[in-house]
Amino acid sequence: MKETYSVNQDASRAYQLYRELDGVRGCILATIPLPNVQSVYATVCAESNRQEAMLGGESSEGSVFAVK
Repeated sequence: MKETYSVNQDASRAYQLYRELDGVRGCILATIPLPNVQSVYATVCAESNRQEAMLGGESSEGSVFAVK
């Protein structure tokens, strides 16, 4: 039971990360058929870079991506 709770809690945290990228996530999920992981990663990185260039802010060294 503890393992199940931990897995669910970790998944919940992963989905809450990088709320500023919700728009690109919605676009990716609306794509039929879903693109492969490499395309999704490239799209998310490009959007993150675009937002950083347009809005300024801290640069992030890493990225988080969850696949179900």
